[in-house]
Amino acid sequence: MLVVITARGGSKEIPKKNLSKVGGLTLVERSIRCALNAKCVERIIVSTDDHEIGQLSSIAGAEVYERPAELSGDEIMPDHAVVHVLQTIVNSGESLPSVTCFVQPTSPFTNSEDLDKAYELFKSNKCDSMLSATASHYFLWEITEKTYVKPTNHNSSVRVGRQNLKQQFVESGNFYLFRSDKFIEAKHRFFGNIGLCPIPKVRAIDIDNFDDLNIAKSIHSSGLHK
Repeated sequence: MLVVITARGGSKEIPKKNLSKVGGLTLVERSIRCALNAKCVERIIVSTDDHEIGQLSSIAGAEVYERPAELSGDEIMPDHAVVHVLQTIVNSGESLPSVTCFVQPTSPFTNSEDLDKAYELFKSNKCDSMLSATASHYFLWEITEKTYVKPTNHNSSVRVGRQNLKQQFVESGNFYLFRSDKFIEAKHRFFGNIGLCPIPKVRAIDIDNFDDLNIAKSIHSSGLHK
């Protein structure tokens, strides 16, 4: 399996976010180490527009592909960077791996066992694409046009315990798997038969701002992510 790590240099909330450290390692280094320790991973490529991230990634053991400026803006989905990586492999005449895993460094607690588990589920369930997710047991509500609210996943007139709610999952953002050739055609991460790899909620944190970063550091210090 090929792992593609998207790690651009820009970030609105945290400058150079992917170089932020949790447990003494930058976010991009943590993702590379995770992939290096996974049994199913054969190749690791970091896609970045940042020279410092590129140098660090190379030292950590990953190949580095330079991301074009037009694929590096705040509004550009990382799917486009993954397409660029896969298309570059094809254009170079190399064989395209049958399965690609897109790993986000902003989820610092993804571990190698998560990737190996996801790969086995992907293959055994004959998935075309897959997402990581954590189980949800919340009563969800949405705001109506009159600023009142209404339930979305339960009947508010017949209250039940959380354990009796229909099982649902929240996309965690840790990683996504997909058939490489079909991803190039679809140009987005969800297509065909979509599978799910459940991961513990404590490892599902996605760092977007300084509050998230501080929470991640506290989780690491506690050891709860292991």
